[in-house]
Amino acid sequence: MRLLFRALNVLVVLGLIAAATLVYKVKYQSTFYVERIAKLKSDIRKETEQIAVLKAEWARLTTPSRLQGLADRHLKMQQLTVDQMLWVDNLPEKPTPDPDPIGTLLEALEDGRDPIMTGTIKPAVKPKKPAGPPVAAKPAPKVKPPVALKPLAKPAPVAQAKPQPAKPSPINALLSGVPLDLKPPAAIPSKPVTVQR
Repeated sequence: MRLLFRALNVLVVLGLIAAATLVYKVKYQSTFYVERIAKLKSDIRKETEQIAVLKAEWARLTTPSRLQGLADRHLKMQQLTVDQMLWVDNLPEKPTPDPDPIGTLLEALEDGRDPIMTGTIKPAVKPKKPAGPPVAAKPAPKVKPPVALKPLAKPAPVAQAKPQPAKPSPINALLSGVPLDLKPPAAIPSKPVTVQR
């Protein structure tokens, strides 16, 4: 009977040691996660402040008065004057459409002129060739008959990728109570770390 009590005492002591170890481990992990949350909140606050600073700087850089000063200094632009504006009556009339645009294009190519003139660009005057002995015309190059094209093959169907479920961000996971796969450091500090709020 005495032996049974000793064995029972030893088992109870071992159980207490295991329970104390487990409680200490849970406490240490919870401290680690509290520190991690505090660090994430600090990082979020810093990023929010940085975003506010960048927005303020962007607002300052894009003010109209600053942009006007830069434009005056670097672009050498002038303001519109009254004589730069026209009434509709002063605009040139719209040209009449050519009844045979292809014929006109071919005639311009034969004459050596630019077939496509726009606006008020005047055609360049072609210099006259000096008079001399006539030069024999070169024979026209032989044109190969057109080759029949093969029909294109139908493209193979593309397999659609299945969407992967998105992993929650660490912040959302912590706030929603989803456990993270964070591992505490291997070394255990000699005294517990306190986090000030």
